[in-house]
Amino acid sequence: MAPASRVHVILVVLVCSRLSSVMGTNATESVVDVAANLNASIFVDFVEKLPESLSHYLKNGKGPFTLFVPTNAAFAKLPANIRNQLQTNKTYMMDVMSFHIGEGLELKTDFINERLIPTLYSANTQKRVRLNVYQKPAEKVYTASGAPVSRFDELASNGVVHLLDQVMYHLPSQSADDVIVIAPEYLQLDYLIEMSGLNATTIAGGGPFTFFAPTNEAIYSLPPGAMYEFEVNHMALIAVLQHHIVKGTYYAAGLYNGQILQSYLGQDLKVILNGTVVLESVDSPNTVTQVTSADVSVTDGVMHGVNRMMLVRYN
Repeated sequence: MAPASRVHVILVVLVCSRLSSVMGTNATESVVDVAANLNASIFVDFVEKLPESLSHYLKNGKGPFTLFVPTNAAFAKLPANIRNQLQTNKTYMMDVMSFHIGEGLELKTDFINERLIPTLYSANTQKRVRLNVYQKPAEKVYTASGAPVSRFDELASNGVVHLLDQVMYHLPSQSADDVIVIAPEYLQLDYLIEMSGLNATTIAGGGPFTFFAPTNEAIYSLPPGAMYEFEVNHMALIAVLQHHIVKGTYYAAGLYNGQILQSYLGQDLKVILNGTVVLESVDSPNTVTQVTSADVSVTDGVMHGVNRMMLVRYN
């Protein structure tokens, strides 16, 4: 047997051994059956709409699979346009559903901050579910691509099920730079980044990062003279852009009132939760911005659209 083949066999044996050790003798139902028993009927209905070969694979395949299963309440919270797309756009529905089906066995103990795990949606290594663990003052929050996990380790004969409080519908198929170039709400931000001579990734020094990305509204609201200052002083522009980027992936579920985040510029941002997410630049009192669109997953982290640009003094 060739060395590569021996390695593959060893890996399969190890995974199957781990699956057997955690399942014991009680897990006799498939991951789809377990999801149904957890009253996740909407998710199960979508499984039935998948190609027969895939739905049969989930019900009868050896796996192991890790199903990230949104509750019915999670589906009910979806924006109307997303619910409509899931019902009418079969390709999109299949992409979203396959993103919720992890390859391999991922238990709660495997949740390590910033870990990326492959799914059936993963066409390459970047399009993966991002696991995050956030320590808040009173609790620890676990998320899968920003969706809080409310119930862990429901074991099945061919894998495990975790319940989610949200649907992971922002699929990380593009980088932050790609989103900024394509999305019309970031037309002005794209112009500023191009003016800086860099891109979001190089401004941030590499990922993963959180970009509180100024929308067109934010840039149109700049005070008189600000755009001219950016045009003649690119270092000042880069400093302002860096002040909107934080190292690490902070989905909305990982933010809490009074939290202090440090921007790439080295200055502090204070999180204020008052029904919305507001950021205050600590070193520049009364310099605040509000998140208007949260949790856009990208391959290098997450983006939140904001309605004001936080100006900082560049020395």
